Amino acid sequence: MEQPKSIFERNKVRNLVNWNSRISSYCQNGLFDEALDAFAKTQLDGFKPDEISYASVVSACAQLGTLDTANELHSMIIQKRIKLNQFI
Repeated sequence: MEQPKSIFERNKVRNLVNWNSRISSYCQNGLFDEALDAFAKTQLDGFKPDEISYASVVSACAQLGTLDTANELHSMIIQKRIKLNQFI
């Protein structure tokens, strides 16, 4: 995961697709804390997470058993009117 991370860090043009790919990759490789951190950085970078972003971080919360974080995500999903799907 270090090589994709370094490629992402060097990339000057970032978008939500890049961020979602990074978050999803972390989840798929069992790096759930890193996925949550990347989710937070997505927003700091000025991007609004979408249903893809939330599906990944909900999965990370489930794997980590972080109920407080999951509750915060639930509130964000409702507040931002994120379109619900089978993964959220």
